[in-house]
Amino acid sequence: MRNFRQPARPLMSDMLPIGVVEGDRVELVHMPDDPNPIEPGTRGTVTNVHQSVGIIGVRWDNGRGLNLVVGKDIYTKIANDV
Repeated sequence: MRNFRQPARPLMSDMLPIGVVEGDRVELVHMPDDPNPIEPGTRGTVTNVHQSVGIIGVRWDNGRGLNLVVGKDIYTKIANDV
């Protein structure tokens, strides 16, 4: 019997440089593909990170909860407010 295994492909998590963890603070620079985007300059707190699919959950300081899409949305990690 032949073994028709697919060649190993890198995991998406190995390709996505997310750079944030739950509790980190971020500031939105640009959100191009959302019909009702968060305003640039808005800050928020990372609530969860789904590295395998490149999604960062954020609770924005303006009360909204809208995910960041790694590779599409532009954001910066900022120092936690003290």
